[in-house]
Amino acid sequence: MKLSLVIPVYNTEKFLEKCLASCLNQNVEMSDYEVIIVDDGTKDNAMDIAGSFQEKHSNIKIYSQANAGLSAARNTGLAHATGDYVWFIDSDDYIDNNALLLIFNKIEEKPDVICLQGKRSDDDIPRNKFSDDVKTGFDVLLHSFDDWDRCVPYYVFNRQFLANHKLSFYVGIFHEDDEFTPRALVFAEKVSVIDKPLYYYWVKTENTITKSVNPKKSYDNVIVAESLSDFKDKNPMPDDIKQVFDNHISLIINNALANIKDSDKQVQKDFNAYLLGKKYILEALRKSSKMKYRLEYVLFRLFNNYVGVYNLIQKLNTK
Repeated sequence: MKLSLVIPVYNTEKFLEKCLASCLNQNVEMSDYEVIIVDDGTKDNAMDIAGSFQEKHSNIKIYSQANAGLSAARNTGLAHATGDYVWFIDSDDYIDNNALLLIFNKIEEKPDVICLQGKRSDDDIPRNKFSDDVKTGFDVLLHSFDDWDRCVPYYVFNRQFLANHKLSFYVGIFHEDDEFTPRALVFAEKVSVIDKPLYYYWVKTENTITKSVNPKKSYDNVIVAESLSDFKDKNPMPDDIKQVFDNHISLIINNALANIKDSDKQVQKDFNAYLLGKKYILEALRKSSKMKYRLEYVLFRLFNNYVGVYNLIQKLNTK
């Protein structure tokens, strides 16, 4: 079995049919890949759709669990996967018709990770675009920080590589891709690149849960920042890769503050107090290669009001 497609499903009945149809409309033998659907306690009719596909396609497998979130569902799918490689696909997105043949061709090179391009529904700009001179995970990490994408579906992973490095998804948090992808790339000694968009990501409307103001997203950003900081300290890596991690951690801290800034004053106060107890992760701002993050570090140390300082900087930037 060459490839396992792992598709967690939770309340995505509006999108699932297109997702599964795209995974099955491929110009390769179905015996060469499997589609693993993980029912993460979905409450809509998505599993009826999945069941109807399973009746017609022998390479579809369905596993069910109580709702535990995307990370747990991906981990479940990975545990059941039998393919040499695994591709994590979100059930509200879809893939290109000829994606698997191109991936199979790259599998012949036996890489740890295959990097592919994606496109979002709100623009036509390819994401995660690399040249063929990208050969290792370090090469990916050192690529222009604004170009490489942390979105897990933009990568196909050697399953044994994941097992060897005990790589799994952090359960119970938002922003799991930000936490997982940089760690995986540090270990990737061989990377192959597909210079073509194969993954299509639907950007949801502003009234969906993914766009709502949710304080947990900010707290989870801090968890991700802590995890990456701990990983950087415990694993040997060149100084330039450490600085990539510092840039990434700095971005995550800013994302946390951006999300919390529109909450009420008490929520902001509580989050600021929480962040005050995590001062060590702010060292990433000081070590960042970006001037704006280093300036934030100085202001944060002077005033200890992270949310207030961030809000003031944003106001000044709009003037």
